[in-house]
Amino acid sequence: MVLLKNRGDVLPLGRRNRSIAVIGPDADNTSAQGGGSATVSTPTRSVSPLDGITDRAGSAEVTYSPGTDGISEGDLLPGAAPVPSSVLTPVDGNGQGLSGE
Repeated sequence: MVLLKNRGDVLPLGRRNRSIAVIGPDADNTSAQGGGSATVSTPTRSVSPLDGITDRAGSAEVTYSPGTDGISEGDLLPGAAPVPSSVLTPVDGNGQGLSGE
């Protein structure tokens, strides 16, 4: 989520806006709620950022693009980057991945 500086009193968005771009991988879902005490296990109502903006946009055209997600699960692991299983081959040469004995 990006907070905007209200330079020139452009916020809140009004009727003079003809188009709004919503960009981000989590803008179209309600699952990105943060963590710890910010998490609500069973919310009574959920609205994604994209739906909230679309509902309030009036006649403005709302365009959504997921953009790119700069963080993956592998980025959170300590140490070197993980090797993808697609480049590993078992001893017998069949399939992908490794097997232990």
